[in-house]
Amino acid sequence: MSSEIFLSYARENQSASLEFEHWLSCHGFRVWVDRSLTPGERWIEQLEDRLDRCHAALVLWSHSAITSEWVRREARYARRKNKLVCVRIEPCNPPFEFDDVHAPLLYLSSSSLQDDEQKRQLLHSLRSTRTPNEEISPHANSGELELRIARMHLTGAGAPKSDSLATRWLNESANKGNQTAKSILKEMKS
Repeated sequence: MSSEIFLSYARENQSASLEFEHWLSCHGFRVWVDRSLTPGERWIEQLEDRLDRCHAALVLWSHSAITSEWVRREARYARRKNKLVCVRIEPCNPPFEFDDVHAPLLYLSSSSLQDDEQKRQLLHSLRSTRTPNEEISPHANSGELELRIARMHLTGAGAPKSDSLATRWLNESANKGNQTAKSILKEMKS
C-alpha cells in the first residue's frame, strides 16, 4: 500500500505543485492536494481530516507560500502531528516559525547531481516520517520495533522529544499486548 502525501502550496505555484504531484506519484506515493475537494464539501474539515490521515505533509515554500495564511496554517498543523517535510521551490526564507526545519532548494526539472541527491533525501524523508500514534501489530517483531523507534529518533524534533515519543509509543504498544515492547520497556527500567 502506498503512503499518502498531503501537498501544501500557494495557488500561484500550482504548476510546481502539479510537477511535484506527478513526481511523487511516479515514486509510489498517493498525493492529496486541495484540488481534490468536492464541491459543497466543508473544506476546512476536509483539510484537517486529510492532514490527520496522511503519512507526511510536504510544504512547497515560495515567496507566495510564505505570505499564504493557509500554507502556514497547514504547516503548523503538520508540525504538531510530526508530519512536516519542507522544500523551497524558489530562493526564499521560510517563515521564522519554521526556520529550524531543513528546507532545501529543490528544482525537480534539474538533473544536477546536487538536485538528484536532494531528491533522494526528500523521498527518504517522506518514507521515514512516522507519527507516534501509528498502529502497530501486537505481534510485531523486535526488528520492526527497533526500526520504527530509530525512525522516530531520526524524524523527531530533538532527542528529548523523540525519546518521550518513543517511550510513549512503546507503552502504547505494550498496553496492546506487544511482548517485544514490554521487553524493551523492562530493559529500559533496569
